[in-house]
Order: sequence, then structure tokens, then C-alpha cells
Amino acid sequence: AKKVQIDIDISEIGKNVAVDMSCIGDVKDFVSKALLEVDDAGAKQFASLIRLSDEAVKKMIEHYGKSDEKTLIVFFGDHFPSLGGAFYKPYNGFTKDDADIEKSQLYYQTPYFIWANYDIPEEERLTSLNYLGLDMLKLAGSRLTPYQMYLSELQEQVPAFSLRLYNGTDGKYHSFGTDEKVDALLNEYDCVEYNMVVDTRHRCEEMFRLPESQ
Repeated sequence: AKKVQIDIDISEIGKNVAVDMSCIGDVKDFVSKALLEVDDAGAKQFASLIRLSDEAVKKMIEHYGKSDEKTLIVFFGDHFPSLGGAFYKPYNGFTKDDADIEKSQLYYQTPYFIWANYDIPEEERLTSLNYLGLDMLKLAGSRLTPYQMYLSELQEQVPAFSLRLYNGTDGKYHSFGTDEKVDALLNEYDCVEYNMVVDTRHRCEEMFRLPESQ
């Protein structure tokens, strides 16, 4: 039997949040020289907590790597902390004001990985959060609902998108309104999402359920 377990770790990162840093050690041991020169307690706190998170992920991977039960782990973050330009300039090498459409996305992208203790295809690619569950189900070999199959087709044509812009099949970022075909696809997506989440009286239930086995 397959089981999906969702664990959410919420870490409030900011100057005004009290965090016991005594267990971490000397921040100089694992913070870059550029960041050490930043006079921002929140940024240094973030870097220190990321170090602890890295160590925890390592332990988790090592544990399930020894397990006989097939396990698939999806690890992601939905956004970077709001630490300001003092942190992001040495991190990215530029500020938002200096960034073009490509570089500006570094302020909104977060890393993710999907790991398994069995063989899965290895690749590195850009995606968006609306596709992440689909990617997980495909790698787990799960059956897909008609909605998830629809998402899979949409992903082939629009590999990633957000509220601000989208990433096309050419691997570049584009603003909305520059391609009529993409605009039509994403308008349709908005309608499907509305039907699933909001329009409960008229929801197309069979769209979001697994078809009965033949």
C-alpha cells in the first residue's frame, strides 16, 4: 500500500524573532565572508538555521537510504525570507533594481529536490509549485486523475509559471500578454482551478477523482 505523508516545517526568520542560537556554534564556521560583512542579524540567523536544516536533511536521507521500504522524499520551500538587499546583493551579486527579467527571478526561486531510495530518473529542471505534486506522483508510479493528466499536458507547453510571468518551452522567461496561445492555456487553467477550489456547486467531480479500475 502506498502512503503519502506531508510534513511542514515553518521557521519564522527575521530580526524580531527570538531563536536560541547557543546550540549552533560560531557563525564564522559556515557563513560566507561576504555575508559576515553584512550588518544584518536576521541574515546571519537565516544562514545559521539553514546549516542546521542541511544537517537534518542529511540524517533523514541516510536513514531512509538504509530502509527496505520504498520511499520518495520531496523537499522544497515556498519562498525565501524577507531579508532585504543587504543580504541578497552579496548572495546574488545585484539588487532587484539592477535586475532584468531573468535575474529578477532569483529573488523568487527556491531550490527543491525529489529523492528516492530506489532508481528514479536524474534530471535538473525548473518547475513551479502547481506541478510539484504531479512530478511526485509520476515518479512514484501512481495513477493520475484526469486533472493531473491535464496538468501534465499543460506542463509540456508551459513548464513553469507564477503570478508575474511564465517560463516557456524555449527556457526563457516571458511576461503575460506576449503569446496568445500561452495566455489562452493559462486562462483555461484559471477556470479549472476555480472549478476545483471555489465553484463547489458546479464542480466536475470526475475530473478530480481517479477513474474506477477496469
